[in-house]
Amino acid sequence: MNFLVSRAAPTAAHSILMVNIEEAVVHKDCDGAIIEAGRGNVVNLKVARRLDEVAQILSEQGANPYRVQAYRNAAANLRRLLRSVDDILKESGEPGLRKIPSIGPNLARAIATLVLTGRLPMLNRLRGESEHEALLASVLRLASGTN
Repeated sequence: MNFLVSRAAPTAAHSILMVNIEEAVVHKDCDGAIIEAGRGNVVNLKVARRLDEVAQILSEQGANPYRVQAYRNAAANLRRLLRSVDDILKESGEPGLRKIPSIGPNLARAIATLVLTGRLPMLNRLRGESEHEALLASVLRLASGTN
């Protein structure tokens, strides 16, 4: 199975790259960041946003930087993928997801769970931990008299 990933570099500082393959239209800014995606990539962008959120929370909690970077790399690769992870999952299951660059067994399982249920339990746990840490920090600030 081959995946189409856009890697073309723009020629001018403010140029936009458009790729039109199998109904997926992707608009990129000069740094290669996707600013709009067509029908085929909407699921990928939603999943990528969740993976970015996991990476952000893990980073804020001081998690292993390699783990944080793994989530960021996976999110970036999903944004560049011109085939929907939903289609890949339907066709090949988690083994198909693991063929995407930087997606290992754990990330494939997380992506599959997110696509199939709309939820990412790990993210929900991390959000809860972040909320508890923020609450504790605010209580400690109040107790110390600094606001």
